[in-house]
Amino acid sequence: MLLLSVVLIILGVLSIVYSFKFDKKNLHGSTGEIMELIISVLPNMMGKIFFFCIGSFLIFMVVYSWLVERNIIE
Repeated sequence: MLLLSVVLIILGVLSIVYSFKFDKKNLHGSTGEIMELIISVLPNMMGKIFFFCIGSFLIFMVVYSWLVERNIIE
């Protein structure tokens, strides 16, 4: 459970960082093609908001589950 939490927090932070540093020219490989498809459908600002929301949601879920597990929040 701890390892999963750490991985999700890292993914969340990377998504938020990626949302601020997003540049269409730096995309390459299959992941780049998927990202380019998402961003070509959405305007550039919407893509940044999309990645920021995903990162924030992942971090929120990990913190919330940790608080529930510790009985801080019921």
